[in-house]
Amino acid sequence: GTQRLRDVINKGVTEQQLDEIVQDAFSDGWKGFVSFLSALVLWLVSSLPALVILAVVIVVVIVLLRRRRRRKKRQETQEAE
Repeated sequence: GTQRLRDVINKGVTEQQLDEIVQDAFSDGWKGFVSFLSALVLWLVSSLPALVILAVVIVVVIVLLRRRRRRKKRQETQEAE
């Protein structure tokens, strides 16, 4: 993900830190790579609730904007008649 996405999720991980972690994982060979993947899965699972909440908020905003747009079109149509 991008730095902006990491900031939104509020994990405080910089691009440099992420690069160092990936390099360390690959430098340790297979065992380090498996450890890196398990840590990544744990990070994703811990971030999942925040991502779900963000997705729900986005859907609610889209629904409200569409309703507002429809209501405005109806009012314009009624005023034109």
